[in-house]
Amino acid sequence: MTDGAASCVFILVALILAIPSSSSAQEDLSYWLQRGQGSFQNGSFQEAQNCYDRVLKIDPDNASALVGKGEALAVLGRYKMAELCFDLALKSRPKDARLWLEKAMVNEKDGDYIQAGVSYDKALALDNRLAEAWLGKGNISFEMGDYNESLSCYENASRLGAEALARAGVIKTWLARGTSLLKQEMFEAALNSYDEALAINPQDQGAKMGKAAVLVAMGQRLLADGRIYDASRIFENASLLDPENQDAIQGRIEVLVANGNSLLNRSLFSEALEEYEAALSLSPTNSEALAGKEMAQAALQAEAPKVIAKLQATPKTDYNYHLDRGVEELLNGSYAKALENFNKSIEMDGGQADAWFCKGLALFHLGRLQEAAASLDRALEKNQSYAEAWALKGAVQLRMGRYRMAALCFDSALRLDPNNSTLWVSKATVQKELEDYEASLKSFEQAARLDANNTAALLGKGNLLLELGRYHEAVECFEGVLSRDDTNVTALRGIGDASFSLEDYDRALKSYEAAQNHSPRDVGSLLGKAQTLYALHENASSLQAFNSVLEISPQDVRALVGRGDALMALNDYVSAHSSYEDALSKDFGNIRALLGKGEALRLQGQTERAFQCYEMVLAKQPDNLMALLGMGDILSLQNDLAGALIAYDQALALDAKSVRGLIGKGDILLLNDSPGRALDCYKKALAIDGKSFRALLGSGMASLSLCDYSSALKSFEDALALQPNNSQAWTGKGDALFGLKDLLQARRCYERAIALDSNSSEASCGMGDVLSAGGDYGAARPYYERAIDLDPRNARAYLGEGNALCAAKEYNKSLQFFASSLSLEPNSVDALLGKGLALAALGNNSEALLCFEEIIAQDPENFAAWSNKGCLLATLGNYKDAARCLQRALQQNTSDETVWYNLGMVDYLLGNYNQSAFYYENATKLRPDDAAAWLGRGLALNRTGLFREALASFERAILLQPQNIYAWYNKGLVLVAQKRFQEAQVAFQTVLDIDPQNSVANYSLNLTRGYLNGTM
Repeated sequence: MTDGAASCVFILVALILAIPSSSSAQEDLSYWLQRGQGSFQNGSFQEAQNCYDRVLKIDPDNASALVGKGEALAVLGRYKMAELCFDLALKSRPKDARLWLEKAMVNEKDGDYIQAGVSYDKALALDNRLAEAWLGKGNISFEMGDYNESLSCYENASRLGAEALARAGVIKTWLARGTSLLKQEMFEAALNSYDEALAINPQDQGAKMGKAAVLVAMGQRLLADGRIYDASRIFENASLLDPENQDAIQGRIEVLVANGNSLLNRSLFSEALEEYEAALSLSPTNSEALAGKEMAQAALQAEAPKVIAKLQATPKTDYNYHLDRGVEELLNGSYAKALENFNKSIEMDGGQADAWFCKGLALFHLGRLQEAAASLDRALEKNQSYAEAWALKGAVQLRMGRYRMAALCFDSALRLDPNNSTLWVSKATVQKELEDYEASLKSFEQAARLDANNTAALLGKGNLLLELGRYHEAVECFEGVLSRDDTNVTALRGIGDASFSLEDYDRALKSYEAAQNHSPRDVGSLLGKAQTLYALHENASSLQAFNSVLEISPQDVRALVGRGDALMALNDYVSAHSSYEDALSKDFGNIRALLGKGEALRLQGQTERAFQCYEMVLAKQPDNLMALLGMGDILSLQNDLAGALIAYDQALALDAKSVRGLIGKGDILLLNDSPGRALDCYKKALAIDGKSFRALLGSGMASLSLCDYSSALKSFEDALALQPNNSQAWTGKGDALFGLKDLLQARRCYERAIALDSNSSEASCGMGDVLSAGGDYGAARPYYERAIDLDPRNARAYLGEGNALCAAKEYNKSLQFFASSLSLEPNSVDALLGKGLALAALGNNSEALLCFEEIIAQDPENFAAWSNKGCLLATLGNYKDAARCLQRALQQNTSDETVWYNLGMVDYLLGNYNQSAFYYENATKLRPDDAAAWLGRGLALNRTGLFREALASFERAILLQPQNIYAWYNKGLVLVAQKRFQEAQVAFQTVLDIDPQNSVANYSLNLTRGYLNGTM
């Protein structure tokens, strides 16, 4: 903080002295260098840094000290400062390959892979046998996803002797490449990558797990295509590679449950039961398998007498014999044996419609869908009125994803059996897949009309209404199910989902918990509960619930993303990032996971990688609000203010009430020197969320820039009410109090800020400003120096140091600090003003004038620039231009006594005595205790012949400064002019009493005595 008005002083006035810095006679370059090296080797890295700092105070360009300090800072994790040290050292040692390597390694640790690549290339250009450089370049190529380059670099490192590390790097690269290809669903190429890794180390667990993950993904695709048998085989192979792979186990369970559900829908209850029991052997508590088993057993008890009767009534001809045996095998779940019998039956008789139908059914269970469809076509050739064959063909087509063909088949079945409620449910399912939602709803309704107890119809309709956002209607459907069966987990979960979407979180939570009571391992309800707890900001409980989901279903992408969100809310960004990565390893294009990963990386300072995440999201969804906001935040951090502003404007065009967007835009406008517009943004954000800490902080900063210190103080106090231990808010409050001239309270705020964060550059700078304002420049300088050390880009700290040096009359030294401040903030009026005053004090008047003129070019109404320019011109004897400049200053501020005083002096020197007296008189009105102003007024009035008024002014000056010889002397002169010789004699004698050697007063006294004696 600076006070421009306080800098506007008459150029001839001496600046206040500061305590000069001194250097210790004991400081010795060699001693401190050796001590720094010893401290580093002993692991005392902070002590090492301090030793090297002692060297750099003596010799700021000492390359050895710069390198040593950089190495110590790197170990301490202060990578930016370490990089700065290496950069400075490289100015004198640009051909030092090892030094370039040191810089590259710091860049790599800081996550700045682009700069690290440049530095590694420099090192290798100077010495291409640096194995560490090849390893490092391999690492950053790996991080940036350039796996071919990474492999090449590791091979070079291995050739140069770093075999073990290079071998690990190569394996790591093949694994990452496999993961990347898996995410892109390039399964064959991914398998090849993992096989390459296994060729290097057949026991590498990561490679085994990666290959298993690829096989699982392939199995899932086969399962989706209806190739159940092939999927099952793939899942088994994955389990052999990675017995702990829950996805493989889950895949096998899904195959078995899907088979069971399909068989149950086709009334093949025995076969369904076998599938469910196989699933339960893998997961005894699987809720879907348990429910299916229960339904299949109940149906078997009801159907068993009918099946036995039908078999007993079947004629025992040869082909019927094989047909009957096939049916028995079907009921036993022996589908391959059943298929053999059906084939024999067809061979004997050419195939009746029933034989072709049963063959199709066996093939369907075996996952051979194309063959099943062909068999059903043969059945329908034999009997076009075979409703069951049309229905099964529809199920086959549905499984194969041929929805239009499936719809035609179900229509044909319904023409033959229009009152079959189950067929209407199947048709509704196909219509839903075809996105003919209204038709699907009507089919569900028809199913319910035909069979009021058809739970599947009500549940299907409810779920569809959920997807359509018709939540109240969905709730009615689920309540209809619960009116008959209050333990139905699907209906309870459905009410939870609808209530969650309606933001009725209390009811949602109760519904999910009711579902959990009946089925503790139901993933859907547990997931809903976790999401509801997160919406209620119960983040720890939410995290626990998401973890419970993952214990049951470790590969559930929704739970992995939700867990990441909960961890983000708990500020555990590292763990959140890991959770999002897990989600993306299973669903590469998951938008929520990509956004979450971007946010986690951004908040860890890994801006480049975060930016890539946001770009991936925007490539798929150009209007994604969160990605635009994240991109704006990163561009702002990268100082791309124009790009950040565009991103925030795009986000606000999508949602004008986005608090994050308004705050982000406000921050950019503040950095762009538009505090008024920034304040508007912060006010809009606070109108939406009055408790937004960032908006309050921004509002305070904007008000500071507008010099509205009272408003700034209120904003910072409101912010501290929300976060009492926030160092930045305490610093802002200190700045506001400093602006209000309450130095004591400002200092207490800065002290509190430093106590909370000893590495706060701004708080240290504030302490410097308070001490400087109190005149203690020597005490202020260490705070400015620490502020610069903490943040080399703190323009305010350089300015404060420059002003403190000026106060100590170290004008040459001050200039370099003003220059540093201006390099960071080229339009800083305060820095230009300080530079101008320092140059003027050094006698470099032309350069000083340029500084004041540059201020005026930026701000034509700047009081301090006009005033100081006028003062400088006056010292150069250019009184007319000086008067013009001072008049411009007066237009901006009529309450500054100094300007009136200086104008009085300039006009006096120009011979404008009446005008001079006027200016001096105004100066005395503003500051009645200024003896010099009264003296000036007296001189001007004396010149106009107003001796009585002049005498009164001199006497007022004497009253204020009894020892002022100029006031006494001029009083004597005006008394002589009035022929008041006795009193004049007393005035001249008083001058001589104060200054016995004053020859002018002695001469005037003798003349006056001559007048009294009549000798003159």
